Amino acid sequence: MERTTNGGYGLRALRERLADLGGELTVESEPGGGTAVTARLPLVRADEALP
Repeated sequence: MERTTNGGYGLRALRERLADLGGELTVESEPGGGTAVTARLPLVRADEALP
């Protein structure tokens, strides 16, 4: 993973890490209204789920 210019890993890296775990990242932003960040992870990874 590449660091951003300010030294962090950023939302892209977080999104990739969540995807690796079978999850997802949602970012909603509205000018003057703030930003909401939601991370969702399954209770069981998709590749470990029972049939």
